Amino acid sequence: MRRLRGAPLLLVMVLLCAACGSGRSSGATPTPLQPLNTGSATTATPPGTAPGGGAAPPVTGTSATAAQVEQAVLDNIAANGFDSVPGVNGGLGALWINWRTGSAPLTTNWNNVPAAECTAPATTAQCNVAARTDRLTDLRYLHSLALYRSQHTGDTRYDAQITRWKAIVKSMWSNARDERGWTYEVLVEIGRLTGDQWFTDTAAGQARYYSTSVYHASCRCLYFTNSAHPRGYYRPVDTVEEAAALAEEGVRAGNATYLQQARDALQFVVDHGFLRQWHAFPYAWDNVLTASGSVNPDPTFAAGLPNPGEEVRVIWLAQEAQTLLHAARATNEQRYKDLAFELLDAITPAQNSLGLWDLTYTGYCEKVAFTGASLARPGFPALGCTKKEAGRQLVVLDAVRVAATVGAGARYDDLQRRMTAIALGPDYYAAGAGYVYEVSRDYTLYRNHGIQEDWVTTEADGIALEALFALTDPQPW
Repeated sequence: MRRLRGAPLLLVMVLLCAACGSGRSSGATPTPLQPLNTGSATTATPPGTAPGGGAAPPVTGTSATAAQVEQAVLDNIAANGFDSVPGVNGGLGALWINWRTGSAPLTTNWNNVPAAECTAPATTAQCNVAARTDRLTDLRYLHSLALYRSQHTGDTRYDAQITRWKAIVKSMWSNARDERGWTYEVLVEIGRLTGDQWFTDTAAGQARYYSTSVYHASCRCLYFTNSAHPRGYYRPVDTVEEAAALAEEGVRAGNATYLQQARDALQFVVDHGFLRQWHAFPYAWDNVLTASGSVNPDPTFAAGLPNPGEEVRVIWLAQEAQTLLHAARATNEQRYKDLAFELLDAITPAQNSLGLWDLTYTGYCEKVAFTGASLARPGFPALGCTKKEAGRQLVVLDAVRVAATVGAGARYDDLQRRMTAIALGPDYYAAGAGYVYEVSRDYTLYRNHGIQEDWVTTEADGIALEALFALTDPQPW
């Protein structure tokens, strides 16, 4: 998206919707983290926004329909998802990134050209490039299988899949270090659901990595460096998740150092990376430090990463809230809950601080991109709503389910009803027995260079399954 610098908010929003239909030094005393949302209106209302966001779509037969969708998606993955290209993952195999259900032979690993990189006929699967895999989706799939097994006592239909994917995930995650803090939580959850200590031990290794390699005592914060970002960069979604993981492991292992690092790291990202007026974190910040090595009071939006630093997507906000709520559950510390509720409040249809909620078709627009350059000068959020992230927006459903078990009560019941209706309705691609990566704003299949993106993706499937299983889980992860 081309950045529109200095444009008034109304003009930016109108143009894009037409296309769519004070930091502290390391030596200072930490400021107590306070609830940032005082309940007063501190942001401009996006054009077209109305209180309440319209009537919530009706939800009927939710439990039965959710169970049917869960099983249909798991059956499709079990039948078509196994990447059997020789040599993949040391011969153990993995999941395809995506596939076009019903194609013969099965076409898989569709890219953004778009074109299928691999085929999986009845004999031997083959690719015209090195087979792409994603260990995150394999982890989510095993989590979903374990959730199904835990919620269907005596049902053994996926036991063979659980056995296979435990071996696959153990191979992929042996000695793994991943900056995505939610992986710590999924590993812990798989260990709890399966009784396999390996997953719990591996999660502990993740927390140890955050504490010893990502946390910097000089600023009491979490960041990375490389040749392109020598003064430090981070993605707030990762930083918040890593802080949550440290807090949870701190409680689990009785590690006071982890607990303090978690508090300090969260305080830092709130002080130096939170767009307070908008109740949101952007995708990535650069120049954490100044040339002299002190904390930079005005970091800049990062470039050269998978997404522009100035972007905000609902999946990141929901993941941040979800992991903060896990930390609140583990520690019973109010700081985590307050920030999580602020993030969730801001994306409700009633508040809709960034204008991401689509008042016409419901659900969340793909993104906003801030028009400025830095924390002190962020500009305004310019909406991009030609498409939506079908499965990924369902992290919101997962997050509000967790919130209901951590003191939110009925606060997000309306949003839960809306997101459940979307998960079981327009988001679900019944013809493909799964969830596609992205759809048009009106939930029709998105056309990429004239080709319909009708391939279901293992990331979208995994996120959707976790959200659906959360509906009937008394203590969702």
